[in-house]
Amino acid sequence: MQQNIIILSLIMAGIGLIIFLVFGGANLAFLSQANFGVLTATVTINPLELEIEAPQRVELNKVFEVKAHIKNKGDALIKNGGAQVFTGEGLEVLGQAGKKIGVIPGGKEKKTTWRLKGIKEGNHIINVSFAGELNNELVRIEDSAKIEVYSSGSIFQRIFSKFLTLFY
Repeated sequence: MQQNIIILSLIMAGIGLIIFLVFGGANLAFLSQANFGVLTATVTINPLELEIEAPQRVELNKVFEVKAHIKNKGDALIKNGGAQVFTGEGLEVLGQAGKKIGVIPGGKEKKTTWRLKGIKEGNHIINVSFAGELNNELVRIEDSAKIEVYSSGSIFQRIFSKFLTLFY
């Protein structure tokens, strides 16, 4: 009897792994418990969707906005939500990088906005993450966007500045 319970636990763990792989790394919590021949499994699927709205190109030293659209595609309430933007050295966040989102009811969306400035020419990546509580479990989602920071100087100024970088 105990051998059958162990086999069933291994089968349920394998099913949990398959579910994890099918959902492409979605936040899943998997628990199997064997007591007196009873096997229970609990699977939590992350209902979050995150969309970043950001310009593809921005002028050097100009302020621009990045918006995050956080959707709760499930039915249950997500509590204690918070979002954060992460940038590399070529972009500067003006104000707080972390934002309190609070509660997102099932089927609803919340938005938040950050103001940034491009401080170094080139291609830069911004990352936005959101985390909250769903039925006392942590759910989290991340997304990223690429932003090109360019100089609006004349072609001569741009070539000359590139030439100067050879000597510094």
